[in-house]
Amino acid sequence: MLQCSQLTAISLLCLVTGVLSGWWDCPKKVIMYNHDYNCAGDTVQCTGVTQGYSFDTSYNPVLKIKSTSWTQNAGEEGAKCRLDCEKENFDVTITCIKKGNVFEWSELEWTNWNY
Repeated sequence: MLQCSQLTAISLLCLVTGVLSGWWDCPKKVIMYNHDYNCAGDTVQCTGVTQGYSFDTSYNPVLKIKSTSWTQNAGEEGAKCRLDCEKENFDVTITCIKKGNVFEWSELEWTNWNY
């Protein structure tokens, strides 16, 4: 059985196969939408096979408006994605898991939350 867990020729084959067939374990999910966080300079980092993510963060120092949005695209079971937001002093991770008979991105797993 093929293992699609590391960046190898096999995982690239799995990625192409998944794109062409429309099959992925975990579907796309909005993780944060315009949350009041300033994560400027930070980015999402993923391990395992995913179709990537959309991440946007901004801060207006004059108006003191912060906004962070993160949408995680489809991924394979076991894939993990992490946002370490240094300015807000938190670190969150999501994992593609099987819950019952369906796959989904887990709830945010918070670490280093110091408020």
